[in-house]
Amino acid sequence: MKERECKDTPASRKIPATKCAGNPGVLARHASSLWKTFASLGTKEKIFWGILALVLLSFTFPIWKHTPCLWKNITGIPCPGCGMTRACTAVFHLDLQSAFQHHPLFLIIPFLAYLFLFPGSWLGRRLVANNLFWCIIGGLFIGAYVIRMIVLFPDHSPMTGLHPCLIDLVRNLF
Repeated sequence: MKERECKDTPASRKIPATKCAGNPGVLARHASSLWKTFASLGTKEKIFWGILALVLLSFTFPIWKHTPCLWKNITGIPCPGCGMTRACTAVFHLDLQSAFQHHPLFLIIPFLAYLFLFPGSWLGRRLVANNLFWCIIGGLFIGAYVIRMIVLFPDHSPMTGLHPCLIDLVRNLF
């Protein structure tokens, strides 16, 4: 078998020509090292990189042009945070009525941002580790979501359906 030097290996190491860049062997080796790096990360880092990958993936498919919301792109229905970006934009324009219409919990975002930016503060130490606090925040979001789905879905923005979504496309394949 003919041997040559590959650009992605040290110059002193010669490998078979079938294993050089552009061939599956090199791609498999790089994928394997990437997977080993990912496997060595902690749980929080895996969650972060997983969410980042899904968000980046949500921008790559042509059917997902309408919204960056991964939940809405997959299911076709709004997520509990739907309208939060528009609400924050309305706050920056000092339009609080519009902000409340887009998402009634828009005032929680600066408070949560403070907790994540300053977890060592007196308030951060008390609330970040408090499970009851997170249950209340989660309950508020779920409660607001249910009420908004009953009152607004599917006719009023931001609680409108999205079609085609990924579920629709998969359903049409079969």
